Amino acid sequence: MQAGKEKFIGLEWLRFFLGVYLVMYHTLPFYESYTRLDGLVEVNELGFFATSCFFALSGFLLAHVYLDGNRLRERPTSIMAKRFANLYPIHLVGLASCIALVLITGTFDSHTDLHLAYRADDLLKRTAPEQLEYHLSDLELALNALLQLTLLHAWNPVFLAYNGPLWSISTLFFFYLVFPYFAPRLAAARHKVWLLLLTWIACLIPPVVVILNGDYGSTWIGLLHHFPLFRLPVFLAGILAYLLFREYEMAGSGLHGPIKLLAVVALGVGLSIAAELNWHGGNHWYVLLHNGLMLPMVLATVGLCAMIPSPANERHRRWARRLGGASLPMFALHTPIFIVFRRLEMLLNIDFQLCLNNAVACVAQAKAQPLFLGYYPFLLLFTIAFCVVFQEQFVSRARQWLLDGPLRRAVVPVTPPRPGAAPARAPERDACATR
Repeated sequence: MQAGKEKFIGLEWLRFFLGVYLVMYHTLPFYESYTRLDGLVEVNELGFFATSCFFALSGFLLAHVYLDGNRLRERPTSIMAKRFANLYPIHLVGLASCIALVLITGTFDSHTDLHLAYRADDLLKRTAPEQLEYHLSDLELALNALLQLTLLHAWNPVFLAYNGPLWSISTLFFFYLVFPYFAPRLAAARHKVWLLLLTWIACLIPPVVVILNGDYGSTWIGLLHHFPLFRLPVFLAGILAYLLFREYEMAGSGLHGPIKLLAVVALGVGLSIAAELNWHGGNHWYVLLHNGLMLPMVLATVGLCAMIPSPANERHRRWARRLGGASLPMFALHTPIFIVFRRLEMLLNIDFQLCLNNAVACVAQAKAQPLFLGYYPFLLLFTIAFCVVFQEQFVSRARQWLLDGPLRRAVVPVTPPRPGAAPARAPERDACATR
């Protein structure tokens, strides 16, 4: 295998399905009939597995795109400029759209305002959802605005404001910052399997500390949920997974035939057990599964999808790239899309004349209307279609404008490969680098 030419179409499909998984994880619980869907609930509540896969996949793909042997193909500043140009426009639109919706809704709904945030505590969602709301002081509101604009909001362990899933973009930005430091050193390391084991141990230390202390308070759960340093080992494991994948593939010792099928079956069984323990087990199972215990399954998912051969049909490859490229917009924009979708559905079920005469009563009656699960496929289809168009028509153009304008000085051409190495590719044109 030539690492510089491999397209990893299977990883494009993985990115797409991870995006859909996260949309379902965050939106399905709003439907009353959700908890009565046995089997679906257990699988859906394992949605944090998709986030971990996304982080590991980021490390895997960045190593594939930017590593040439044991060195970087470009200067760190050039890598950061390209990653920032792809990330920040998505973040700004995701943030601005939610703030706009809050301001609009707040004109006729006194319960909605910019001071309302939510604790990053998935355990409270199960046991005491009424305690999730967190009201920001004026100082906290100003500080949160500063953190959001500078992509530092994931470092706040207490609450998530406006567009909660945007914490993942903040965490990804931190990963991008440290990638140029860690990647060449991991590539040069001799004992990569042992390093991978150490990263797994590093993942498990925070949840084990929480379990030993018996402290499942919102601050600790918030730290486990999105604190970048606690999630960093997953990203580093993704880099190591790529390096090992490359070594084994080049040596011709990858999984084949029945062994690969057995690995897929084992992964499915492991995920089923994890879903059952997460939903029906105690708090200790949640924190262990969320932070570290599932890392082998995360890496197995990425590795098995990387082994999927590229289809011969160019149309299939193009759609894989288009849908995979829409994954990050799905992470960032599904919240405002869902807010608009559910508000429209609520309004369809009440007397429209009431909304013309009494906006407050209209809102109160709309909130009392349950959401109909039968409309859910339309929400998914619209979210996917919108994010594909958004990525291609807005993000790509905004990214190019930034790289041709404000960030032009930071971007340098790809360095030529070492003698005998695979030809270097321009990362900005690589389908796997759209994240």
